[in-house]
Amino acid sequence: DGDRTPLHWCAARGHAGCVKKLLAAGADPELTDAAGRTAAALAKAAAVETAAALAEAAKKEALEAEAAEKATAAHDTLLAAVSAEPLEVEVGAAADALAAAESAGVALEAQDSARAKLDAAKAAQQRRDEARDAMGAAVAQPLLLLEVEGATAAAEHAAAAGVGMAEVAWAREKIEEAREAQGRRDAAQAALQAAVAPAALQVDVAAAEALVAPAEAAGVPE
Repeated sequence: DGDRTPLHWCAARGHAGCVKKLLAAGADPELTDAAGRTAAALAKAAAVETAAALAEAAKKEALEAEAAEKATAAHDTLLAAVSAEPLEVEVGAAADALAAAESAGVALEAQDSARAKLDAAKAAQQRRDEARDAMGAAVAQPLLLLEVEGATAAAEHAAAAGVGMAEVAWAREKIEEAREAQGRRDAAQAALQAAVAPAALQVDVAAAEALVAPAEAAGVPE
């Protein structure tokens, strides 16, 4: 580059003020360097390179801004997805939001916090669903075969696990129906047994026969 004149150097670096002073002092603008480039050609090349560098910087800045905007949006969506109570979290949507947050580069701390809330929601909803199934199975039995104590415990557990009030109320109604039906059966059985308990010649046959139909209706086994 020793073949370049001061005018060449100033032009190549885009120093317009220096170029003006050199030209005013009589510098020859037509002189070329070893590559055959004049000061004007060097200035043009420098301008193109500068423009390209500025464009690349602007593109990079725009991409970074876009990435930051996506990360912010993904972060906000993730927070919203796991902000509800565990039983109210939409697990599928929250999982999708977490995957999007990972892809968008959301801070790991935020991801870990959201993941913990999502796991807690999954566990809570699983307990609720299992409690609901257990309660449903307990009250699905015929009234006279329904285990009242076990079904009552299942209903209490379901309520504590977050099963809907309407579902628990329905189960409790079934349990109460079973309790009443079993009470009627036991009372009818006891009355019939008392009626036929005396010695054969002392049994009030008419009274005993009158108790048979109600006993059968109440579910007393033959």
